[in-house]
Amino acid sequence: MTTAFLFLFALLLAGPENRIGSNPGFESGTLDWVVWTEDSVVSGELRLEAVDSLAPEGAHFGRVDLATGRGRSRRSSLRLASPPWSAAPLSRYSIRFQARGPASIFVAFHDGSRNWRELGGFEVPLTPQWRTFQGEWITDRQTAGPLRAVFHVGARAGRIDLDDLVVEDLGWVDTTWYEGADRRIDSLRRVSQVVVVRDSAGIAQGGKALHLRLHRHAFPFGTAIAFSRQEPPSEDELWYRRTAASLFNAATVESDFKWPRYESVEGNPDTAQIERYLRWGDSLGIPLRAHALVWGIQAGGFDTFWATDTHLLSCARIAENIRSRIQRDMARFQGRIQDYDVWNEAIHEPAFLDACQDDPRFAPEGRALQDSAFRWARSADPTARLWINEYGNLEGDDNEALFQEVRSMLDRGTPVDGIGVQGHFGGQDIDPVLVGARLDRLATLGLPIRVTEFDNERRAGVAAFDEEGQAVQFSRFLRLAYSHPAVDGIHLWGFWDRQHWLHAMNPEVSPGMWTVDRRPKPVVDSVRRLWGREWGLDTTIILDAGGRAALRVVPGRYRIELEGASFRDVELLGGDAVFSLPDLPDGTARPSARSGRVRVVAGRGAVVLERADHGDALVVEVWDVRRRRVAREIFGTGRTSLRIALPAAGFHVVRILGENGASRHPFVSPP
Repeated sequence: MTTAFLFLFALLLAGPENRIGSNPGFESGTLDWVVWTEDSVVSGELRLEAVDSLAPEGAHFGRVDLATGRGRSRRSSLRLASPPWSAAPLSRYSIRFQARGPASIFVAFHDGSRNWRELGGFEVPLTPQWRTFQGEWITDRQTAGPLRAVFHVGARAGRIDLDDLVVEDLGWVDTTWYEGADRRIDSLRRVSQVVVVRDSAGIAQGGKALHLRLHRHAFPFGTAIAFSRQEPPSEDELWYRRTAASLFNAATVESDFKWPRYESVEGNPDTAQIERYLRWGDSLGIPLRAHALVWGIQAGGFDTFWATDTHLLSCARIAENIRSRIQRDMARFQGRIQDYDVWNEAIHEPAFLDACQDDPRFAPEGRALQDSAFRWARSADPTARLWINEYGNLEGDDNEALFQEVRSMLDRGTPVDGIGVQGHFGGQDIDPVLVGARLDRLATLGLPIRVTEFDNERRAGVAAFDEEGQAVQFSRFLRLAYSHPAVDGIHLWGFWDRQHWLHAMNPEVSPGMWTVDRRPKPVVDSVRRLWGREWGLDTTIILDAGGRAALRVVPGRYRIELEGASFRDVELLGGDAVFSLPDLPDGTARPSARSGRVRVVAGRGAVVLERADHGDALVVEVWDVRRRRVAREIFGTGRTSLRIALPAAGFHVVRILGENGASRHPFVSPP
């Protein structure tokens, strides 16, 4: 009886399950928050107020009156800090609160165990009406002890009200998921393939040995490239281009498409340099990503660029220049460039948004200018994939800021097709558990994720690893990213020290895979071992009596040999591929399976696949955000619709094997 009473008493003290903080200081009638400022220009007072007719339920709410402000600022100098809660390493916490006010504020968690270091945060777009806001945090391995919610409120003069603050413990991050990376890769990145070989008379070639060797993955593994304008190219330049083509199957134009480099003189864009990249890529079958249409950085001379000089030009003029740039250049390269970083680093480089913060056409606070850029891009080339690109999301604490940014864009109907995450780790020891949890959070938005700019350099006095350690870091990151179902490509941000942006800024930094004098570092062997052997395919199989062989393949382009006849470049993406011996030497054979295009429709509690015809049988897999396969069904011949029940709401990926190969369809099932 005593034990039961104590247990019940403990539950009453604990309150709702997982809740670790609820409106501290407001409903108690005391104000035990901390207010501090580092700037005498900004001043304000926080106090308790009695509930008015528009406030949420409760006896009190917090009110701060700001006499002055600093303009649009995410991390302002006047801060309100809640009482602390206890936090644990590698855990997830949520915050929910209501607020109203004249301008955006920034909310973050701060770690008291490390001198109140900020663990990241997100911008909150306030309105004069009460609204509810919610976000999440993932603590790293060093976090242990007190945690505070901190509100940065000093952007503009005015009155800001806060109420109903709730912090909840969402549980520990799964620390074992990386151990299953190889199993996930085998299931996610390999597909079932049937190969049938006949002679010119249609007779099956049973009993013969068929050799298949993958020479180019379908999964994009790319690099940033920066070509010299020198003609004819030097020997170093030729080596650089050959090496890029030998290791990578995708590329990003590193700087030559950035607006100040591309059109340094108004009306004279350097299309010749972009054409040089395109000719190189076309000759090798390497697609190019265009980086970037808009970048708001105000450093390195960008702040005096003729098209976006925020010191001289009005918001209207900047917006018109951005619109013209997008429409002109995307129309020029339509059909030749498929992927664009439309807006680069909007969270960290908000200069253009700042310039438009008071323009009602781009409310709230200039944010609609970013939305407009994506709409202009969609109109200019409806076939292109449009990306937002950011840093600090995998390698830093700004993961939630990007999540909130993209979610608000989707809520406003902005046509963003994918999330680009950069991954400049700066000599860190990469934690696959923490990076995986951050990918999980972004994946719940239902968009594909592309790692756009990965590097991790040896930096004197910073990095704890040598060249062998760098190889370990690369392998670890590639394995964790390749095993995540939401990741649809990985790009390094350069591979040769001499052409690497970090080495150019600091010769003491050694970030590439090859040294300046072209010596390969150990990372070269480790990367080739992964893509060429561990994740590749080089095998010989014996055809059965019907000339048939069934196996699991990595989607991509293969060289196939059969007793002297060879096929140099065949695309195997799953399903059935039928070859006739006379086709093999001239390289004209292609997989024969054709199934009508499948439409994936997400619903509450289920996902429905629809197709217009009665195509071939398809294998359909559904994976959840935790990288678990939750369903596997056969979309049989003769059926035009298939409904698959889902065990839970949230982010999922549908994988269809046999739909002209293999395809992936991310979606979010509503609760």
